[in-house]
Amino acid sequence: MKSTLSNNDHDYTTMERHKKVKDLMLSLDEFGIVDSDATMMDALRVFRELQEHVPSSHNPQHAVLVRDRQGKIVGKLGQFAISKAFIEEDHYLINSHNDRINNTNICGENIRFYVELIHENINLICQHMRKIKVKDAMIPETASIDVNATLFKALGEFVNTRSLSLLVSYGGEVIGLLLLADVVDELSEYILRSV
Repeated sequence: MKSTLSNNDHDYTTMERHKKVKDLMLSLDEFGIVDSDATMMDALRVFRELQEHVPSSHNPQHAVLVRDRQGKIVGKLGQFAISKAFIEEDHYLINSHNDRINNTNICGENIRFYVELIHENINLICQHMRKIKVKDAMIPETASIDVNATLFKALGEFVNTRSLSLLVSYGGEVIGLLLLADVVDELSEYILRSV
């Protein structure tokens, strides 16, 4: 996309192109963290508690971070990972009923079987989901950005990784998380103020 700004319109002091990741990030103590050996039920409880304590200066968080036995952040469990696990569990349950489905004619009274199977599956899936280990459903997290990087650089990293959040590191250690929604809100403010 070509910029509609002329060279004279680029006032980097007002645009604050050099604002840092540390200015918008959430520290680890502001974020929900679960152990990789925890169950999905444990993770969802942490996620629910997290929503009640989101600072008003930030957007709602849609994931919890996952740490390994050494305490290192190794992944995220968010809406996409939970949805993927749900679909995979559904496929597993459908496949386990394949013999019964293949031997049923889909007409008349037999259609009731399919409706009941779908309803039963939702309940079964939810029961099974409670027991799934976080490490089996999480999305491994490798993308990170340095705490002193500019928000402009972070925006490029979001685009490159197609991620909604980035781990924030300092000296190789993860110290927080940066949400794309917070960066876009900040960018939107500058766009609106520049009118």
